[in-house]
Amino acid sequence: MLQYIFQLYNTSIDFNSNDINLLFSSHFAIKNISFVPENNQVIIVAKKLDPDFTLTILNTAGYEAAFIEKIPLFFSKIKVFSAILSIIIFIFCLLLYFSDSEKLFLSTNVMQLFRTEFIPYSQLTLALITMLLNYYYYAHSFKSLFKKSLSPDLPIAVSTCSLFLFSCYQLFMQSYDKLYFMPLITILVLSTTLRLIADIIKKEFFRTAEYPIGNLPATACRLDLDSDEEKTIPIAELQKDDILIIKPGNILPADGEISWGNAQIDESIITGDSSLKAKSTNDLVYAQTKNIKGTFQYRITAANSNTLLYKLRQLSYNALINSPAAYPRINKLSNILTILSLFVACIAASYWFFAGKSSSFIITIFAAVTIIICPYNIVAAKNLLLSAAIIRCARLGIFIKNIGALSNLGNIDTLILGKSGIITTGQSKVIALHPEGLLPKSLLALAASAEYGHEHHLASAIINSAIKNKVHTQRISSSQLIAGNGVEAIINREIIRVGKAAWLKAEGINISAELKDKAYQAARDGFTPIFISLDKYCHGVLIIEDPLRNDLSHELHNLNKINTILFTSDDNHTAKALAKKLGINQFRSELSLTDKAKEIALLHTRGLTIAFISNKGRDTDAFKTSDIGILFNNKNPDSIAIDAADIVCLNDNFSSLCHIITFARKSIKSMKQNILLALLMSIIGGIIAAGGIYHWISISLSPITAACLCAIINILIMGRTIFTTLIFNK
Repeated sequence: MLQYIFQLYNTSIDFNSNDINLLFSSHFAIKNISFVPENNQVIIVAKKLDPDFTLTILNTAGYEAAFIEKIPLFFSKIKVFSAILSIIIFIFCLLLYFSDSEKLFLSTNVMQLFRTEFIPYSQLTLALITMLLNYYYYAHSFKSLFKKSLSPDLPIAVSTCSLFLFSCYQLFMQSYDKLYFMPLITILVLSTTLRLIADIIKKEFFRTAEYPIGNLPATACRLDLDSDEEKTIPIAELQKDDILIIKPGNILPADGEISWGNAQIDESIITGDSSLKAKSTNDLVYAQTKNIKGTFQYRITAANSNTLLYKLRQLSYNALINSPAAYPRINKLSNILTILSLFVACIAASYWFFAGKSSSFIITIFAAVTIIICPYNIVAAKNLLLSAAIIRCARLGIFIKNIGALSNLGNIDTLILGKSGIITTGQSKVIALHPEGLLPKSLLALAASAEYGHEHHLASAIINSAIKNKVHTQRISSSQLIAGNGVEAIINREIIRVGKAAWLKAEGINISAELKDKAYQAARDGFTPIFISLDKYCHGVLIIEDPLRNDLSHELHNLNKINTILFTSDDNHTAKALAKKLGINQFRSELSLTDKAKEIALLHTRGLTIAFISNKGRDTDAFKTSDIGILFNNKNPDSIAIDAADIVCLNDNFSSLCHIITFARKSIKSMKQNILLALLMSIIGGIIAAGGIYHWISISLSPITAACLCAIINILIMGRTIFTTLIFNK
């Protein structure tokens, strides 16, 4: 069940939930609609809802609205009520079963009503009420059978139904000493209570993730370019290219680019980093971040459901909502155990039937086996820990698309790193210029003119150097980026090429031995040489430095048993120098975008599980080819890059990403231990419950004992989950 939150802006219109429910009834199965007047929000509870179509319905009804958020509803009031009432019934049955009138504090007349033949019928009534309160076990189980799938609730449904039918038969035969209403109630109460506790823990994990719900302001201050006046409008009316004015303390209502002013902005909501980010003209800003200091104007690039934070949070929400479908091996194991529990129960019951045992002994064996081999503990071991891990990752600005991605991250043995912005800071700068036949400023002007308008990091370094040295760029006739090689431009009918030596040689450009030597010396030190040619002659080389991240080699060293490979488009000498500085044994140099995907596919032939980390949205092929594609430190990821990557990390702190990899490995290890614990309990308990040692020591498990053992294992699993998560927080 999901909870959809919509923001209303025309507060003068009274909200009528009955009318809206009537409008929705023909399109969606709405569980509940409520209105929160304090926040002017409409909350709709449903299994599935189309937000865009819902907005259309609300607008048709006269409401100005915007879709805010979709969150998983972990437990409903009905489930809580059912669990509490079931526990009360259970306690009453215990008192009724074990106490006399004095201990029960009931009058003799009242107690007389429950004595002898009235007690069995009262137990029948209470058992029937408990089964009705927990109807979802039976609804889910038999509904899944119609869909040709198996539910982990099926053993519970079958065992309790068999106990109920057998007890009803014994009641009809007046065999009051062979009733199993009490074990039936115990099984349902324990199962329901433990699941409710698991949901509460999951909700607490979700709450402590500090996701802001409906944190957008109701209105925004828009600059009217025609009248040059400020106008306050509802954020539902915001459109792309609108100019907004943001003052200190304001929460940004949309994504955009600063056109005027400076600011200190808290972006912790998307990066997990609480330090303030300095922003100025042409810098990008994001919805729901908070302006702490300074006033600025910015142009909207995305609003409402198109904002970056909305898209990223949807990744985490969808991962939580779809968690039961993740990890197919465990789902397969769950199905096997479901079938095995019923099969072993039938075989054991048949064996003891032909051995001449009583019907009560046989039904005890059947119910105990189905309960003890029930796969719910395995499902809980998977879902609870991985869901908690996904939520905790989001606090660090790391958004995971699905639980399968997190589980694969915990199993990787090979980590492929890009260069710029990954192993380096991404803050490239020109540190040297070696001209040949031209003045230094003239050479820099040619390079900056050719690179003008391109957004890659080398272009930024060259243009910044030109600005710093007060070099005037020239007007170009045309310019195009040659992927993986450089930039080609036409200035005054002359062809300017800025890029790699190999590309210039392929174009017939003559490079002197002196320039080659300068480039070789720079590459050996880990710098990037960029050659500049005019027509058929190379007139110089720029040396660009992109500083390595501090303590990166230490972080990589802590990733035990993970082989690290460097992928870069730089030449072999630069790649070798960088790999040596970081202690990386393997590297691949001079790779194009297509080459990266081919290299990953080649590594897969060795049976490796690969995670590929890049900050380039163009590396979609490499993301898709690897087992885990991680988009790291990309401040403006597009929809294509987000769709291609399995994990999106806006936090530029590489140690956080290494920490998540380590935590994923520990989580998977803990999950496997939990599953092994549950599996061993199922095997050992199943043997005992089926009467496997009954011939030697006359011991078998009752349904109540089996349910209690399952509960103990479940509590251990939840305890280990909480412990693992607390260790991660520290």
